Amino acid sequence: MRFRLSNPLLFAALFWLGTVSVSALAQEPESASTCVTGYLTDPGSAIKAFDASPSLPEAPMPEFPPSTISVAPLTVGEKLTLGAHRAFGPPSFLLPMLQAGGAMAKPPTKYPTDWHDGAVGFGRLYGDFFVRNTSNYAAQYITAAIDREDPRYFPSHSPNPFKRLFHAVVFTLVDRADSGRRTLALSNIAGSLAGGFVTMAYQPNGFNDITHADQRASINLGVFAALNVASEFGPGLAHLLHFQHVSNVPETSSQVADESFPVWWAIGSHTTNP
Repeated sequence: MRFRLSNPLLFAALFWLGTVSVSALAQEPESASTCVTGYLTDPGSAIKAFDASPSLPEAPMPEFPPSTISVAPLTVGEKLTLGAHRAFGPPSFLLPMLQAGGAMAKPPTKYPTDWHDGAVGFGRLYGDFFVRNTSNYAAQYITAAIDREDPRYFPSHSPNPFKRLFHAVVFTLVDRADSGRRTLALSNIAGSLAGGFVTMAYQPNGFNDITHADQRASINLGVFAALNVASEFGPGLAHLLHFQHVSNVPETSSQVADESFPVWWAIGSHTTNP
């Protein structure tokens, strides 16, 4: 429907709107021109008015590296529950898909065709990586429950990124006991060995020997080191992204944790960063 100014109702509405606008401007205590004139004749008043105007609070600078908090040691039940989440949670079913896809794209030299070709090959590789990952986490957390080892990652207090990187890598072999003292990371070693040597039960001939099992165990230990590095630098990066409004990244892992989980789960399954 098209309106024209010749329409009596539209013309009356515009006339009423103009009348109301003029009346409102006439009732203003001080016009804009008066304010500008006053500021020009008395510049000090403009400065006083600017100083008296409410200002937005300054955004705090992000803390880097993130501070750590005192965390109570996990009970045996909490360690086993956490290990079950790591071994059988949703990521444990999705990650083998990516690993199997990468293995099919670049299979090992002289690897049997039926292990990397077609749906059958993908299924075998998927099952292989699922068993390796599950055995890895199961052995890791069971060992941590037995030898009273804390399976979580405790970040460095140093602001030096090289020292933090060194700390993350060394923490793969020397981590923390429930008492808070340094201890040999038997849980990481046991998990790596379990994930590597379990493959000897089903890998094809030529790939089910101790040499290949040891290679897979070494890769697993390297994955633990990579997870430590991610836990060391990940929270600080997320905090910076949140501060700069690059993306809506929560500042703490507890903000995205379900309240139904216990405190140790909200803190994070792998790190104690707040």
